Formats: sequence, C-alpha cells, structure tokens
Amino acid sequence: MKLLIVDDQSTVVQGLLHCTNWAAMGFTVVDTALNAVDAKASLLRQEAEVMLCDIEMPMESGLDLLDWLRQRGMTTRCIFLTAHAEFRYAQEALRLGGFDYIMQPAPYEQVADAVSRALENVKEERAALELQSRGAVFDDQKKEIVETMLRGFLLGNAPGSSLTAFEELSLVPRRERECWVALMQPLRWKQGEEPWELSLLSTAVGNMSSEVFTPLQVLSVTVAIPAEQCLVLVLQSRVGEPLEADYITRQLNYLQSRARSISTVKRPFIRRGRSPLNRHWRSIRSCCSNEARMWP
Repeated sequence: MKLLIVDDQSTVVQGLLHCTNWAAMGFTVVDTALNAVDAKASLLRQEAEVMLCDIEMPMESGLDLLDWLRQRGMTTRCIFLTAHAEFRYAQEALRLGGFDYIMQPAPYEQVADAVSRALENVKEERAALELQSRGAVFDDQKKEIVETMLRGFLLGNAPGSSLTAFEELSLVPRRERECWVALMQPLRWKQGEEPWELSLLSTAVGNMSSEVFTPLQVLSVTVAIPAEQCLVLVLQSRVGEPLEADYITRQLNYLQSRARSISTVKRPFIRRGRSPLNRHWRSIRSCCSNEARMWP
C-alpha cells in the first residue's frame, strides 16, 4: 500500500509525514512531492492507494493532478487539504471523485482518520473485486464441477456429504426429496457427422434440457458417464410439487426430438425414486439394454 503526500510547503509535508505511524496503518510506501510534476512522477513509478493533496499549488493545482490521474484510470483515493473555503473547489473535487475534503488547519487526528477510512475503502473494493473474480471463475467452471461431483456420487465414488454445499446453492437435486433420473444413449450420428465427444454431447443436451425444464420450475442436471457411453439426466421440482410420470415423459419426448438435430438418441429410460440417487442410477443402468422396459 502506498501513501502519497503532495503540498508545495515542505513544512506541511514533513508534518504530515511524521504525524502518525503510517506503517502501522498498513502503508509500506510513503512518498512525498512538493508539486504536481513530482507527484505525477511518483504515481507513474507506483500508483498510490491514497493521496493527501493540497489544492492550490504553483503550476498545477491538486484538482488538475486528480483529473490527470483519473484520465489514466488510476483509482487513488484523494483527500484534499486546503485553507480556502471555496465552494467551487469542493464542487470540482466531488466531480472528480475526491474521497474527502479537509479544511486546514486541521488536527492530525482528523487527517489520519480520513486516510484510515480511505484505506479501508480500498480494501473493501479489492475484496469485492476478488470475490467477483472468484465467482466468475466458478461460473465458468460450474457445470464441470457440478457434473464431476454428481458423477462421483452416482458411481459410488463420492459420499453424499460432498453434495451438501451444491444442494444449498440449488445446483443439484436435494437427496431427501423425490426426483426422476433418466438415461439417454446416442445410437448413431447424422450421416456425414463425426461422433461427438461425450462431454460435448453432455453440454449440448444439458443446454437443451435447461431450455425445456427451467421455465417449468424444474431443476435439471446432465451427467456424462463415459464408462457406459451414456448421459444421465436428473430432474427435480424446484417448488416441491411431485413430478408426474406423464408430465416428465412428454418433456423427455420433446427433448429427444431436439436431440435428433445432433444424433439419434435412444429413447430415454426413466425411473422415479428417492435418496440414495446412486442406487437409483444402478437400477436404471441394469435396464438400459432392455428395450421392452424403456418406459415403466
């Protein structure tokens, strides 16, 4: 963290430099400048998180300096110090995004408090950006993460507790509530089409499934099972109402017709059941090759 102190009076600069323990506040760099030119050079070397700046200085004012750094995309929190109570100064400082405006002479405690608040504001913004960045990364990888966790559970390779956090985020069906599990298998691809990787097919069918079921308040999660060369579609009502077999059958028939744009998909086998889903999946897998038992 860097603090920059800018004032054309060296006595003021020295007073602010030693008025408090800036290092204890969290600043690793404290730089000074006696004019806007030196301040710009300091900012180009390293952007400052917080700047204490006089408004009236020779050559360029503190307001001009703030305008310059804003034009370069710097987010420095600027606290203006001035002995002139002119409304136009305060108005321009506000327009340029100044953090605070302190009339001089002011107790050093007041200056230190303003700097502390500015530093806290920087930390809060960075924490929010970090959280947003992590959220973006999770959003990018969300489908893959959810599919991996649910696949492990269905195959008996992961405990049910591994799904708890995803259940709370409504990303996977809740194990204590009734759900439907459907198995889909591609039989052949359209003439002239290269077979898709199962993961790519899972993404395509998952997107189609979301388009079909999301408007109906039904959570749908598609999981690829490479060892079986099939897709598992897990469905659960988001509003707690049980999903009837005829209703699910109609929607799956429509989904199957949509999937024909990619390949010929074996008519889905579906079964209703409660937790544990992994046993439910095994009962479906044992029937997947029996065409006569496609529909219960």
